[in-house]
Amino acid sequence: MRLEAMLADHRPSAESDISLQEELVRMANAMTELSADYRDVIVMRHLEGVPFATIAERMGRTSGATRMIWLRAIEQMRQILRREEQS
Repeated sequence: MRLEAMLADHRPSAESDISLQEELVRMANAMTELSADYRDVIVMRHLEGVPFATIAERMGRTSGATRMIWLRAIEQMRQILRREEQS
């Protein structure tokens, strides 16, 4: 599940507002299960819109390593959300 896709729902109904809020709560809960590095890279990339080069600088890593952390973080988020759906 991509963060952008979840945030892109612009249907003008109360039902869609509730649905979006529920998805955001699910994602916030899932993020609490991530390691600090995974949370940081997702917050910087998706919520703050920071480019990978800047994230790498802030994290003291290479750009390539930062992209790998981001990919792993997204995959772990997917797994957490899938696990929650199956419960």
